[in-house]
Amino acid sequence: MFSVESNYRLSKRPQTGGVVTNSHSMLPVRILSARIPSKPMISRKFRLPYEHIVKQVTHEHILEKGTGLTFEQMRYLDKTQKKTTASSDVGDQILTHIKRDTDIQIKQTYEKLIQAERSRLEEEYQLKTNQLNLKWKEQLETEKHTLQEEFNNLLTNIDQKRHETNREKEKELIRRMKDESEAALARQWQLANERLSKAVEDTERRTQRLMELQFIQEKQNVIDETVAKMEIEYSQRERIALQTLKQELEEKHQLQIREIDESHKKQIDEWKTKNKLTEKKFHQEFNDRVRLESDFRLLQTDYKRFMDYTNFFHSDYLLKLHHVGQQLTSKKICDTKFEQILDRILNELNQTSSTTLPSNYSRSSSLKVSKCSLNIRDN
Repeated sequence: MFSVESNYRLSKRPQTGGVVTNSHSMLPVRILSARIPSKPMISRKFRLPYEHIVKQVTHEHILEKGTGLTFEQMRYLDKTQKKTTASSDVGDQILTHIKRDTDIQIKQTYEKLIQAERSRLEEEYQLKTNQLNLKWKEQLETEKHTLQEEFNNLLTNIDQKRHETNREKEKELIRRMKDESEAALARQWQLANERLSKAVEDTERRTQRLMELQFIQEKQNVIDETVAKMEIEYSQRERIALQTLKQELEEKHQLQIREIDESHKKQIDEWKTKNKLTEKKFHQEFNDRVRLESDFRLLQTDYKRFMDYTNFFHSDYLLKLHHVGQQLTSKKICDTKFEQILDRILNELNQTSSTTLPSNYSRSSSLKVSKCSLNIRDN
């Protein structure tokens, strides 16, 4: 759409000058007809390369170039300021730089012009499309209005024809409906009479049932009243009986409590007497024990004195043990023989003690004496 409209506008636009080639046929005319300004700083020799002359550049041309050159070109030209002539290689390089700058500038101008023309064409296209849309909307509204009117006219015609065709059908339908309604009314009247007779019978049965239920309800009410009265009387009698029973039980309970208190008092008195007797026995036993301990301490002191006076050898057993120990120290007997001698001495002593004294008394006394002696010696 854009390309066709732009070509159409370009074909209608008058020519402003310039030559349009086949390669740039798509560009606008004012872009194609724009003349490229000539560079006054470039000599005629360089603008006409087909002339068979020597390519040279002078110091004047370099100064006329001015700021159009790049920084590298300026440095290169500063080095060659004092030279009046330059070689052909230097001229070729300057020409190539100048051509490149001019090509870049031309390309930039072409791009700017193309961008401006494109924006202008887009604005024109947008404006044209908006105008066409408005025009199409107006046409659609008008066509819609006309079609709606035609449709309404058709509907009215159809309704008229339908009413005309249906009028006779309605008359026939009304007549048939009257006949059917009369027949239906007769059937309904017959059914109503039948239902009325059934309803009368149902009401008679219901009233009879209702009267029976009322009689049963009254009977139940009388029964409930009598039961309530009997319950009240029974509760009163029961309350009186419970009170009497409670009094009797309380009296029995008080008697039992008295009997239990008397029995407890008797038991307490018995336990008190027993406690007194046990206390007496305890004091007596305690006094006996204290007396016995005092006697035993006196016996211990006597035994200690006896031990101190007899130099520990107060029995045959100790004398024999002392003699055997001296033999053991002098190496006259060995350890095993010493143990055998000790066993033999103990057996002899046990036999002699059992023959001379009663068994229980002698053993208990010997053990007590030996323990006491050991305690005294330790102290």
